[in-house]
Amino acid sequence: MIEWNLNINYNGRNYTLKATVEYLSNQIIRIRVQGSKTALLLENNYPFTKLSTKKGIVWKIREGMMNKAYSNTARLLADIFEELEKKMKTEL
Repeated sequence: MIEWNLNINYNGRNYTLKATVEYLSNQIIRIRVQGSKTALLLENNYPFTKLSTKKGIVWKIREGMMNKAYSNTARLLADIFEELEKKMKTEL
């Protein structure tokens, strides 16, 4: 099982979130990101996009949700995706 520590800045404070790859195939990757209160199960098509360079990575939230819909929350989710993409490109 692959585990990563994500360094995320949210509202001016730094947090370290634990991300665990739960499922890996030739088409999708499922990653669970554990926050301070809840967890998100994220799915993407990174293995499939490595074969085709024209398409970008498509993310889906399979389980969990963000509590409040603020601009900071959207930035937090985008930062999580960005950190995960860096980890996937270097380690997978």
